[in-house]
Amino acid sequence: MLPEPKKSQIIRRRTGDAIVIDIGGRKQGFPSDITRMAVVGLPPEGYGEIHTIVEKAVQAALRTARPGVLARQVDDAARKVIADAGYGQYFVHRTGHGMGIDGHEPPYITATSDTVLEEGMVFSIEPGIYLPGRFGIRLEEIVILRADNAEILSDLPRTAHVVQT
Repeated sequence: MLPEPKKSQIIRRRTGDAIVIDIGGRKQGFPSDITRMAVVGLPPEGYGEIHTIVEKAVQAALRTARPGVLARQVDDAARKVIADAGYGQYFVHRTGHGMGIDGHEPPYITATSDTVLEEGMVFSIEPGIYLPGRFGIRLEEIVILRADNAEILSDLPRTAHVVQT
């Protein structure tokens, strides 16, 4: 049983809060990782537009990830969607990372990575937009690279979960 949180650890959520939920676990020593979104009550202004842009960035990265492609091309695909929508400066982290024994390991899906992706590689695709003082959105999938596509290892929808107040 988990101990009760201290009052200083309890965060009160308010209507309009956007919550990034980044979770994982281990099975036989191998980690998992997934990020989804929740909103409390009505989403904040602009939330739907940003969520749609991030979803399109995930889809662009998934379409690009193939054996023989450079990791930076996958990053470029996601980043282009976000930049073309006018939010490039708010995508402040890498598009993904490898999954193996460690939760974050090569291949790194970054703008500078010359790693050639190979069939059987397992990595995350996790673009995001973070608007200071407003909210952030990240959607993360773990994929295994197959001969002709990036197979998503989860069937959890990427739509935001709405928490009623």
